[in-house]
Amino acid sequence: KLVSRQPGPGRITWSELSESGLPLCDVVINLAGENILNPLRRWNETFQKEVLTSRLDTTHLLAKAITETAHPPQAWILVTGVAYYQPSLTKEYDEDSPGGNFDFFSNLVTKWEAAARLPGESTRQVVVRSETPASRI
Repeated sequence: KLVSRQPGPGRITWSELSESGLPLCDVVINLAGENILNPLRRWNETFQKEVLTSRLDTTHLLAKAITETAHPPQAWILVTGVAYYQPSLTKEYDEDSPGGNFDFFSNLVTKWEAAARLPGESTRQVVVRSETPASRI
């Protein structure tokens, strides 16, 4: 099922998830968050706050739902961003490379990934740090 702001076939809303908990599923994939490349929005403090809360609030809610369900999913996948790493023309990064504390985006990824951490090991936790898509697929 898809968790969405809009109800519809095959969907549950964020409020339904909050009230009823996580439906039975094998995997939870979190792709939620305000589009940082929205051409209709100015990059200001208000928009930065929306970008941050749109990711942290949904991630906290999904992590809580996974933690509280009687039948947790096998995997919890969070898609964040390569902005965790400081830009470089020469460095090669992997998942163990340091980062996450030099600008808005790196701090965002650090907070976002922290919000996704689950206690215990009943659910496999995966973080994918991808590049920002330039357009819709």
